[in-house]
Amino acid sequence: MNAAERAANARNHGAGEPRVRERGMPLTTQFATLLIGASFAVGLGYGAVLPLMPMILVRIDAADVVASAGLHAGGLTSAYMFALFTGSFAWGRAADRLGIRAALLAGLVGYALSLVAVAAATVPAWAYALRALAGFFAGAVPPLAGAFAAADPDPVRRARMFAATGAATLVGLLAGPALSGGVVWLMEHMPGAGDMSAATLFWSMGAPASIALAVAFAALRTPDPEKSAGALTDPLLLPSRAWARCSGLFVASFLVLFGLGAFEVMLPLLGPRTLGLDAGSLALLFAECSAVMLAVQAALFFSPALARVPGRAVIAVGFALMAVGAAGLALARTGWGAYAAIAVLAFASGWLLPAIGYLASSAGSATGTLLGALTGLGVLGQAVGSLVGGWLYDRAAAGALWLLAAVLAAGVAIAFRREFDPHAALLAAPAGEHDAAVGRRFRAMHPRWTGRRHIESCASGHGTARGADDIRGSDQ
Repeated sequence: MNAAERAANARNHGAGEPRVRERGMPLTTQFATLLIGASFAVGLGYGAVLPLMPMILVRIDAADVVASAGLHAGGLTSAYMFALFTGSFAWGRAADRLGIRAALLAGLVGYALSLVAVAAATVPAWAYALRALAGFFAGAVPPLAGAFAAADPDPVRRARMFAATGAATLVGLLAGPALSGGVVWLMEHMPGAGDMSAATLFWSMGAPASIALAVAFAALRTPDPEKSAGALTDPLLLPSRAWARCSGLFVASFLVLFGLGAFEVMLPLLGPRTLGLDAGSLALLFAECSAVMLAVQAALFFSPALARVPGRAVIAVGFALMAVGAAGLALARTGWGAYAAIAVLAFASGWLLPAIGYLASSAGSATGTLLGALTGLGVLGQAVGSLVGGWLYDRAAAGALWLLAAVLAAGVAIAFRREFDPHAALLAAPAGEHDAAVGRRFRAMHPRWTGRRHIESCASGHGTARGADDIRGSDQ
């Protein structure tokens, strides 16, 4: 971007508008790997805590808390999730103000320390505070990974980054219970083992904390990708308009995880009553769900599908399949029917989660704050879905799955919003001298598209005739 274009940016953007990364910073393998490692550490830490929750409850006050174990187990999980929700917003904004690397360092160090400190908690207040801190610092990773991917000009690399971080988180979630289970087994078989709860918690939490610190140390020794790229410049879309343009994606993020949260609560309640499933069979169904989601995101990493399939089709097909999966589970009368229905639902959600982040990054103005809001609303959707799913089950039993299917089917309507037209970016483009730069950057985002009529129709009233010529290749 030359000096004239920077001056035009300054005139077209208000002084109060936050600045974001210019799409032109290619993903460096080294820093991308660090973000994938950070995603794995966060997933591992969350998964490792789940089997150890009874041990945590006993340590914080056996006489008082165990009588209401369910309430406090849910409370500790809710504290983590609510803090993750607020942290996603805060760390996304920090990435825009401080840079991705600085925010990542602070987030990972804070996450590691708060995770290990849980082993020392002996009163409920400390346990709640430390789980909330862990959630807050864990909220740094998804928006930072998204902001880093959003700055890359290659749509295939952007799509792969979103798929890779999602897959790394899932691998961590699957490995976490195995890690803590292995530590418990080792502690139980140590000679002269007495009360080893503190040591068990320390070593179980120490593994993900060590990975987080190792990633932070590596990031400290890695060149800042933003400074090496020449960094923070003005966006293709005005930030306030980019938020409006991504409003449908905010709803989609909330709705996908709302569906997953409701499903995770309903399945253990419906399984024994409707399908005659025992605890082992339910565990296999949940494992199947995670495995299918992981397989889908791994496939997206090696395939350019997200960059090639129109966003409208991605959203419509994804929500339609989630609705079919929920309805199929309502109709299932055998374990095999449940396996088939859950495979469909898991496939759709595994497809939608990275796709929503990728589509937001394709808006051309995906700030860390915006991507943090996208992550936070998804976390909020999961929490609300868990509450609503239990409430619906109490009132409708198996009929709750039909209601869930109807809600997910309504998500198909999101696909028909104008924002999913990949060439509508010029609707919010600034006018005047900035148009030539808009054209060049739009062409870089959509190198195979040369249509003129659509640009001129989109640009009416925005003074972008010069930008339209530039997109066609004049590059004046």
